[in-house]
Amino acid sequence: MSDCLIGLGTNLGIRQHTLGAAVEALRSHPDLKVVAVSSWLATNPIGGPTGQGEFLNGAVRLETSLSPESLLSVLQQIEQEGGRRASERWAARTLDLDLLLYGDQQIRSERLIVPHPRMAFRRFVLLPAIEIAAEMRHPQLGWSLQQLLEHLDLPGCYVAITGPPASGKKILTEQSAAATGGSVLFDPSQTGPTPSAEVEFLRRRAELLTRYDPPAENQPVVSDFWFGQSLAYASLNMPIEQQHDLRAAWDAANAEITQPKLIVMVLQPAAESPQQREIGRVVSSSRLCPILEVSAVDPDWAKKEVVAAVQAMQPLPT
Repeated sequence: MSDCLIGLGTNLGIRQHTLGAAVEALRSHPDLKVVAVSSWLATNPIGGPTGQGEFLNGAVRLETSLSPESLLSVLQQIEQEGGRRASERWAARTLDLDLLLYGDQQIRSERLIVPHPRMAFRRFVLLPAIEIAAEMRHPQLGWSLQQLLEHLDLPGCYVAITGPPASGKKILTEQSAAATGGSVLFDPSQTGPTPSAEVEFLRRRAELLTRYDPPAENQPVVSDFWFGQSLAYASLNMPIEQQHDLRAAWDAANAEITQPKLIVMVLQPAAESPQQREIGRVVSSSRLCPILEVSAVDPDWAKKEVVAAVQAMQPLPT
């Protein structure tokens, strides 16, 4: 039996009745054992069309012998029975059931991504989830759900955008900061043609992030670079002995700089470059904070993704 976590949400109809009926449908399925159900949390809609009503969100922890794909089919069937129909992404909906965690499995297919790719930075997901599954771990980050929520509670809202050259990072940074009422930190340098230039650029980035003081009121700050990307470029461009020197300088500076609450990785899926592969490897192995992947193919949607992520990290209105 696999230990699974399901997220529930609705902002249409009689919301509490809809969520209750969904839980009963899960309970009645012969291959599912509902272990715990959270309380319902009222939240404002994040992203999507304007004018939507307030959501009710919750979580269900269950055990199952079904495969992840079969469990997804069960959830989709319950959604349809609950009145869900195809609609614009993040639009108002009668019932939303998301497979957040399936044990410690990591799955990436056309049909299913587990862990859910946005759960780690969505406060409206984590708050009900920790009521029933605080100790469950995000298998990519290795953090418990309780640790993920505590990370969101840290002061500041610094978002670092990284990716290969010519991926549109600077424009995405400008637009995301403007849309969230935030400020920007632009890379004071670019990838260097020589090892000595990369060391100097590392020093400039460290100086900028050391001076930066997160606003107490959680005003977003967005940068068009991530400090760790220096390690990726070094591994591609530097001899081994010089990589060691840069790593030593990076380790010392990294202990002093402001760390991001979220890393946004801009992907160019049509032509993955060595820089993209290496930055992606360094980002994933850092386990520093949640990661949001966006596509350079659709800059407007990438901006919407970043804006929604920033909104989802903020404290809920009291």
